[in-house]
Amino acid sequence: MRRFLLSVSVGLLMLGGMTASANAQEPYHDRYHDKLEHRDYHRSLDHRDAHRYPMTWGQHERLHDGLDHKAYHDRLDHRQFHRQQYYSPYQSYYSYP
Repeated sequence: MRRFLLSVSVGLLMLGGMTASANAQEPYHDRYHDKLEHRDYHRSLDHRDAHRYPMTWGQHERLHDGLDHKAYHDRLDHRQFHRQQYYSPYQSYYSYP
């Protein structure tokens, strides 16, 4: 039982050390996430401001299509950012753009 608890605690310490070093390796990580949250905030403001006035069904659809499209591109940018910035522990013969 002692050996099991010791191995679990060592594993947790190693995992905590790896996440701390991953955050230390990328100083722009938090700034990038703040930028994404700021874009999301402005999308919600645009949505709220647009709904202050009456609009047709077509205008409403275009509004939400545009907001959804911007959010979709932010998700793609976020995924690409993490692909480029973090080292993969698996060595591969293929390069990912």
